Amino acid sequence: MSGTKGHKDNFFKHATGEQRDPIVDFARGMFNWQVSVIHIDSGVGASFPAFITDYSETFQSDWNEDTYFGRNDKIGRFAGTSRTINLSIDLPSYSAEEARLNLHQIEHLTTTMYPSYEEPTKGVNVMKSYPLVKVKFANLIRNSNVKNSNLPIDSGLTGWIPSLSINPDLEAGFHSRPGFVPSKGSEEPQGGVLYPKVWKISFSLRVVHEHKMGWKDSKWISKNRKFPYGAYKGFTEKNTDYGTAMIDQKTAEEVSKKALARIFSGEDIL
Repeated sequence: MSGTKGHKDNFFKHATGEQRDPIVDFARGMFNWQVSVIHIDSGVGASFPAFITDYSETFQSDWNEDTYFGRNDKIGRFAGTSRTINLSIDLPSYSAEEARLNLHQIEHLTTTMYPSYEEPTKGVNVMKSYPLVKVKFANLIRNSNVKNSNLPIDSGLTGWIPSLSINPDLEAGFHSRPGFVPSKGSEEPQGGVLYPKVWKISFSLRVVHEHKMGWKDSKWISKNRKFPYGAYKGFTEKNTDYGTAMIDQKTAEEVSKKALARIFSGEDIL
């Protein structure tokens, strides 16, 4: 599937569920914080309520080190900086139907780790594209170079998932439906079905940024200076080029005086 509209339609169909019960969707947290993953080439994705149990980011600066005779300190040659995000989620269910929906979303998540193929000749499948994904969670996991959006195809952070771990919480138990063998009629025999009540999901994302990274003199190269989390200038920050909290004593005193004046004036500051 190609085109942004097609990706959006496919994401809504598979990840948000056009025909799902809105009551179940509300319980899942569709109208609250979500962690979303979308397979870029197919547009198929998964979306989970953000019951986050672990979140970390690693910025790894890679250097090639050389040792020279007579010099104690090594000489480093910069190679590049990589970014890896590690995320763990607990995915609970409050009914058998929601447990089934959770399991279906996990099925979508696992398929994002596989590439896309095309069939130029009948019976011959050739890899078309790598399994690149976009991941979105609020402002923490997003493409900082575009406007923040709820849809991962619009503002998700691109990369690939090198590892995915999905584990049912055995202590929480299962929703179950026993199998049966019909005594008569056309109904086919069915095996038993288990839907774990709680899943523990962990994955890492190796980020591929879609914009330039680095400095030119005292300015960040990217036009949008919201890397990586889109934080805006707070009341303790001076209006600097990069929006960092670089303030001098005079500015700090001015900010303090204004804040105190507002507090004692009785003005509503919330």
